[in-house]
Amino acid sequence: MMQTLEQHLHTGFAYFNARNFFDPAVGHLAYNYFGGNIGGPIKKNKLFFFADYLKVYDHEANTNLVTIPTLALRTGDLSASTTAIYNPFSGNADGTGRQQFVAASAPGVATVPGRSGMVDAYNPACTNVAGCPNVIPSALIDPISAKLMAFLPAPTAAGNTNSYFVLLAFHRTRISSTPRSTPI
Repeated sequence: MMQTLEQHLHTGFAYFNARNFFDPAVGHLAYNYFGGNIGGPIKKNKLFFFADYLKVYDHEANTNLVTIPTLALRTGDLSASTTAIYNPFSGNADGTGRQQFVAASAPGVATVPGRSGMVDAYNPACTNVAGCPNVIPSALIDPISAKLMAFLPAPTAAGNTNSYFVLLAFHRTRISSTPRSTPI
């Protein structure tokens, strides 16, 4: 007669759960196996049974370092760029004669070409009375895009790349069981 029972086996090697060099933190890691099996004769030398049960918990926190727009970019302030940003609604269809974006520091002071005519050049990010080059006027920022940008979290790091770090949970639970009977 065969009879076995495993109660609990917990594995974990903390030394191997090291932080990635580029990540500021390491997440939680738990990988647990538990279950058991049992088997034996139903009818001596004729019919046997075997059953097992296994449950695996895999819980991890995955590190993610991604690039998201800075708060200035979300409001149309591209003044940190060394490249001139041109208004696509100005100039000719072939790109000649385009004007650089210049926002005004107060409403009603200046206008710029927009999708359907002239629009106010005001953007609250502009603080220079003479105007702010490479700042897109608020009237030219698509309202749907602005609402989508509002869903993004604030950056957790400075700079234009790799500006957001987060630990995201990953949970997977697997259960398996196998009842059998075997005639001989």
